[in-house]
Amino acid sequence: IVTMVYILISLMMTVQNVFKLLTLSLLVLGSTTALSAEPPVLILGIQTPPTTFDPQAGRTASDHFLIRFLHRGLLKYDSRGKTICDLCDSFSWSKNQKSLTLKLAKAQWADGRALSPQDILKAFANIPKQSQKDLVDAFKIIGKISVRENNTLEFELKKPAAHFTHLLTLPITFPNRMDEKVYSGPYVLTAQEPNRIVIEGNPHFEKLRPVFRVEFLFPGPEMPMERLLGKFLTGKM
Repeated sequence: IVTMVYILISLMMTVQNVFKLLTLSLLVLGSTTALSAEPPVLILGIQTPPTTFDPQAGRTASDHFLIRFLHRGLLKYDSRGKTICDLCDSFSWSKNQKSLTLKLAKAQWADGRALSPQDILKAFANIPKQSQKDLVDAFKIIGKISVRENNTLEFELKKPAAHFTHLLTLPITFPNRMDEKVYSGPYVLTAQEPNRIVIEGNPHFEKLRPVFRVEFLFPGPEMPMERLLGKFLTGKM
């Protein structure tokens, strides 16, 4: 049994809120269980297609929305807007608020390779090369990044900056292997068509997902939203 839900979403919604909406929908419609022959499928309608899946090159709302399904960073927001760990198990500030230490979590890329501190360092080393000047300038507050014992990462700042944890939630900081099209988030890209993108569960993602497969439908010059929705509703897509 496959449970399918079609939701026309606002790109202002976070991935977490979409998943909350999905969970509620599955409760109403009758969700599949872990023993089901097939996992549930979520179908989302978005207004514009993404231009890239590269977290350090994303510009549009669609880019950033899709990127967060495929990639992950050191920190993320919980449902209350509080910064919490994603690729870390814990983080703490020094007394002078100039040093942030993160105990990194054990995580893997979708191909099974361990996600290392060096992968994270590479992402930060690439930030100055990006074209978003204001965003790049925000990271100039970093004085030094060090890998310590026990898989610990330390950021030494040039001055106290309480907002720095929020910067660590931004896609520009996400480790990536876009040259190999290998992802670290809950999903991997499995299909990309003119009006449709499909992502499926990353087999090496260690946390729970509310759904295995997500399909994104979006209109185009030859496929307006009305026609797209009609094809979906009549089972022709």
